Amino acid sequence: MTQASFVESLVKFISPNPVQDRNDLLAGKKIKHVAGSDLKKFPFRNLFIDGKEIDITEIIYNYFKAVEKKWPDSWNATDRVGNLLPRSNAFKAFMIYLREDAYPELAQGNYGLIPSVNEFYKKLDHIELKDEDFTTRNFAPGSGGQATFLKMLRGEISLEDMLDG
Repeated sequence: MTQASFVESLVKFISPNPVQDRNDLLAGKKIKHVAGSDLKKFPFRNLFIDGKEIDITEIIYNYFKAVEKKWPDSWNATDRVGNLLPRSNAFKAFMIYLREDAYPELAQGNYGLIPSVNEFYKKLDHIELKDEDFTTRNFAPGSGGQATFLKMLRGEISLEDMLDG
């Protein structure tokens, strides 16, 4: 996974217009807090503006510790050929699921809440994938595999559905 993939995914939690926000910050201007539906779209924006980067880090850390807890073998098998879990496509799908599903459901409007590893684990518990299922055969490289994996995270399809289709 590249640093660019990480940053690209994280910025989507913070800003609707990253270039404008960067330019405003460089010019010494304050960027605006968000509320309501905008806060749901950009759940880390106010934390970022308020200088609570450590809180953002803890949220992401706890989330990915839950991923590691759910799939420890795939998480640690970074050199296994065809292992999807430590690759950019899986990471991007995990980050979308965190931003749009897992974190909003756990935060219940309290954006700034830091869910525990176990709370995040419960948001992954319904997923029937096993470590050995993270293969390029099950999840094609590219955006198609990412979309399929996201559907699995959301419970929209099962492994059986995917294999039958």
